[in-house]
Amino acid sequence: MTSENDQVTAAWFDVMHAFAVHTTGGRSESGPGGTWLFVTANDISLENGVFSPGPPDEAEVAVMARRMAGFGWDFCLQVRGEPTPGILRVAADHGLHEREVLPLMTCSAAGVRYATAPRSTAAINVVKVTEAEHYAVTMAAAFEAPREVFGALLEGELKANGCTGYIAVHDGVAVGTGLGAVSGDQLGIYNIGTLPDHRHRGHGRAMSERILRDGFAAGATRAFLQSSTEAVPLYESLGFRTLETWTYLY
Repeated sequence: MTSENDQVTAAWFDVMHAFAVHTTGGRSESGPGGTWLFVTANDISLENGVFSPGPPDEAEVAVMARRMAGFGWDFCLQVRGEPTPGILRVAADHGLHEREVLPLMTCSAAGVRYATAPRSTAAINVVKVTEAEHYAVTMAAAFEAPREVFGALLEGELKANGCTGYIAVHDGVAVGTGLGAVSGDQLGIYNIGTLPDHRHRGHGRAMSERILRDGFAAGATRAFLQSSTEAVPLYESLGFRTLETWTYLY
């Protein structure tokens, strides 16, 4: 029987595949040992690279890392849990000496704790594919990054089946972004960001709750996400718990 961790992981990889193949210049490849290579055509190293949904096949990871290096994008190696010495050697061969550990969090539809008195009064609007550039500019501002680093990825995300982008608008101003991605009975939450001048007003929670409501209405029964350390308390307050941690070498 497939474990809950493996089910959520499989959904995460399904969504990444969809992002990659719908992005101009993107690509998705898998090896016989189960390793994946994702190119999402942007300058965010944690979203390009060689990813292992199970115990990593070190030889296959090494081959795919050499292939990934040829595409010219910044990239990472990802494993569930701690990297093996062999994976660390492959990373070192490519100058990937930085490390980030992110939690994989999940919550059932029945376990979500919605706010009874929401702080945010922002309107959460669905983004059309034709509004991809507005979405990209807003997200860049929310994450305090140049627009160029996202490349065409965000347009690809909006085109992927089961994916819905959102922009939060308060007093006529775009103040935040979010994305929901339904894969089977799983709902992935991505791109939750609020512009610096509008933080700590409940917009991120309001965005997350809207994505959860829409995703569960579309048939999902469980939600998952990877959170920054700073946002873990927010998602715990919504009912999420950490299943496991993933390590990114970049």
